[in-house]
Amino acid sequence: MITGGWDRVARLWDARTGRPQAPPLRHDGRLRTLAISPNGRTVLTGSYDRSAQLWDKVTGLAIGPAFRHQSQVWFVAFSPDGMFALSGGRENAARLWSLPWVMEGQVGRVELAVQAATGMALDDNGSLRILDLAAWNDCRSRLLRPEP
Repeated sequence: MITGGWDRVARLWDARTGRPQAPPLRHDGRLRTLAISPNGRTVLTGSYDRSAQLWDKVTGLAIGPAFRHQSQVWFVAFSPDGMFALSGGRENAARLWSLPWVMEGQVGRVELAVQAATGMALDDNGSLRILDLAAWNDCRSRLLRPEP
């Protein structure tokens, strides 16, 4: 379950326990609209800050740059196959965004590539930490393996 509103924050909840599932998803403006992808792994938010943003549901981290609009974003949606996002609002225009790299499970692969390239990772609190040599080498070797 996801909630969001005037406080500029979307929150993911476990409907069974009522506990948060991820860190808050923060915008610079009030939230107007929310959607969860068909596969349940990605969240799309729309805000009065003139942007729509994709988020990883597990980590609560933004995926890629925000989708920019000329005015407030009033609606967001995913296509039934999860390959596209739609956003629009006050500017009286809808924008269709192609998402195949996100919906095909590439988020974890991108994270692994960043860790392998930089030798750094985010911890559970969202703080940057330097990987020890063994962890860094593990990232690099996993990146070279083909995906199952």
